[in-house]
Amino acid sequence: MVDRYIVMYGEAMRNSTAQVLRNAPLTRKPQPDGLFHPSCLAHGISATLNGTSSLTILGDWFFEKGKMTAFYRLVEGCPASANGLPCNPSKGCAAAPGGPPSGGPTAACLAALAKDRCSPAQGEEACARCARQHEGGLTAAGCTVRSVGQFCAGGPAPAPAPPGSACAAAMAKDGCEPAAGERACEQCAGAHQAGLKAAGCTPASVQKLCAGEA
Repeated sequence: MVDRYIVMYGEAMRNSTAQVLRNAPLTRKPQPDGLFHPSCLAHGISATLNGTSSLTILGDWFFEKGKMTAFYRLVEGCPASANGLPCNPSKGCAAAPGGPPSGGPTAACLAALAKDRCSPAQGEEACARCARQHEGGLTAAGCTVRSVGQFCAGGPAPAPAPPGSACAAAMAKDGCEPAAGERACEQCAGAHQAGLKAAGCTPASVQKLCAGEA
């Protein structure tokens, strides 16, 4: 199931960058866009395409030297045997088909998924689409493609904070209390998000505390 999410993510990425290949960007620019798109699971890996690195091509494209125009738009194709999974041979790029997820979502990743209301209860595909829509925030929270795939396939969910926890104490300190009304309590928690997160609060635990269930 995790592999299915990775395949779907790759398809979505190729679809979103196809506008570059079609010369149909959302904003027209004097200099056309370039694209260096290796088939790689990890982001920021020093992968190569056609024996060339992105930095070499980037300098030529950015400064409009025009010596490497044939390399300005590179998209790696994979053999059918890859079954839609990343196939670049660089370290950290390939995903072992059927392999177990490494680690799993971190607490911060789980909290971000809950905040964005991405849940396996919606169904695996709907959960994956939700994660895709919030990709930027989830990546910043430490989520990876594989950990999100594990989560959407039915992985662990964040546990709400128990009564009397550091989270409840922090909320009380900030004046975020269910007595003010559930909505007002949640708005207060949103205004103090950084401090509450540091105290171990998650969106699920805040919601429960504001509803007076903890």
